[in-house]
Amino acid sequence: MAHRLGATISRAVLFSALGMGLLSPAYGAITLQVGTVEAAPGERVSIPVVLHTDGEAVSVFQNDLVFDPQTGPAGLGERPTCTQHPGVSPAEVGSRFSVLPCPGSDCEIVRAQTGAFQTVVPTDVVLYTCSVEVEADAAFGSYGVGCVNFFTSDAFGNELGGVCNEGTVVVVDRPLPTPVDTPATVDSAADASTRHHAGGRGR
Repeated sequence: MAHRLGATISRAVLFSALGMGLLSPAYGAITLQVGTVEAAPGERVSIPVVLHTDGEAVSVFQNDLVFDPQTGPAGLGERPTCTQHPGVSPAEVGSRFSVLPCPGSDCEIVRAQTGAFQTVVPTDVVLYTCSVEVEADAAFGSYGVGCVNFFTSDAFGNELGGVCNEGTVVVVDRPLPTPVDTPATVDSAADASTRHHAGGRGR
C-alpha cells in the first residue's frame, strides 16, 4: 500500500514538473537540415532550412549558416535576404536575420534567431529560406553551407539540444534564365476616348 502510494506521489510530482516546464519529455532528436540547391554562375537561388522537431516542443531556436564567398548570401552588404515561414511566428524571425563577422576571409555568416514563439513549431517545416548569389566566375562543383551554433529550447527556457546538418550549393553548367520583357499594356477604352475628344476639338 505504501509502495503504491509512493509511486502515485512520484508520478504526480513528475507530471507537475512537466506542466511547469521544469522537465521536458524526451521524444527524440531535433534536427535542422540545410537544403541542397543547384545554380549556375551568376544565378540567385533560395536555399531552404527545414526543422524536424521529432515531437519536441520547440519554441526558441538559433543557428548560424556559414557560406563560401563564391556562393554567399544575397544582400550581405545590407542585410541577408532571408524569409521566415509565413505560418511560423510571423514578423518575428524576419527581423532577426543578421550578418556576423567571419573568423577568416573565406566565409560569410548569417545568423537566424528568434524569441519564444507564441505556438510550438510544427515538425518537418521549412523554417526559413535564404537567397544565395553565385559569383559569375564560380567554378563548377559543390560548395558546402555549414550549420553551427544550433540552439533550441521550449517556451520555459529548457534547452532541448539538437543536430544541425550542413547543406550544399551545387554550381552547374547551364544557361541563365532569359529575362522576359513585359509588354506595355494599353487601355483601349481610354485610348479611344482620347482620340474621340481630339477629333472633336479639331472640328
